[in-house]
Amino acid sequence: MLGSPGKQDYIKSLSTLETGDLTLITDSIIAGSIAFLDENSSQIKLFAVGQPPLRSISEPSSESIIAGAHDGFVESLDTNIYLLRSHLNDRKLAIQYHKVGTKSETKLATVYISDIANQEKVEEVNRRISSIKVDTLISPGSIVEAIEDDSFSIFPQLIDTERPDKVRSAILEGRIVVLMDGSPMAIILPITFFSFFQSPDDYNSRWIPATFIRILRYLACIIAVILPSFYIAVIAFHYEVVPR
Repeated sequence: MLGSPGKQDYIKSLSTLETGDLTLITDSIIAGSIAFLDENSSQIKLFAVGQPPLRSISEPSSESIIAGAHDGFVESLDTNIYLLRSHLNDRKLAIQYHKVGTKSETKLATVYISDIANQEKVEEVNRRISSIKVDTLISPGSIVEAIEDDSFSIFPQLIDTERPDKVRSAILEGRIVVLMDGSPMAIILPITFFSFFQSPDDYNSRWIPATFIRILRYLACIIAVILPSFYIAVIAFHYEVVPR
């Protein structure tokens, strides 16, 4: 069958791979590929014909913005990589793949710009991902617990987002992003306290109004933290200063 010229011409038009690795063959069949055995060869030919159902690209409902791009990550890692490359077509954009989970073998991707990101931090993130020892990786929460500095801290140490433009801005600032196959959430690290006050709309506005709005967020946070305690202190201990 494979030896006839017509069959070979037709098969060459598909995405093919010839290998003898039994693990790779098994993984490819599970992913939807077809394996052909040729009696004249010790290698097995794999043909990628699988097309799993994918959710259409849409704007994340939890991170909607007024101006800017209105697309969001989906559950496919390959689609998310494509989306990110469409937003950031940089030759220095580096992508390192990992497999986590002895049973699930979930694919992860570490994304950064090689000439901007701190290589020591990149190596540390990759080391922590490689140290994850679980049977099945269900959600990005397991990744967060493994790569954050203090898993017992009540304060968030990473940021997750479904927006490719927010990920692009973080990568351009030298941060590292972790993507997981099967989840639309992207994990951004390292972060600071002020990272939580940034919005994708800030990057779609002129720097003067964007800076002003960001300062207003800082002031609103300070007022929300200090004013209630100040009011309680006045009412409880210095109620005479309150006009009647």
